[in-house]
Amino acid sequence: MIIEGLDKITFANGILRISTTKIGGSGQEESSGEIYIPGPSVQLVLNGLIEAVKDISDKLQPEDENNSSDTSANKKNKNKKN
Repeated sequence: MIIEGLDKITFANGILRISTTKIGGSGQEESSGEIYIPGPSVQLVLNGLIEAVKDISDKLQPEDENNSSDTSANKKNKNKKN
């Protein structure tokens, strides 16, 4: 399942229900599924997702900084040659 957006979020009968969306082949937003999280687990699941995203972001950050500094260094080297 791909999730490109959120539609409806409800909490009923002790379950958090999240309707997710995606962009379909026609370019229109359409349903991609639902996520069900039992009430007692909501905080644990959401905090887990947040921490995982932070960890991934931290791992990608140095990579992004290296790419931008490499690009800057390449531009400086090209300018020196001209």
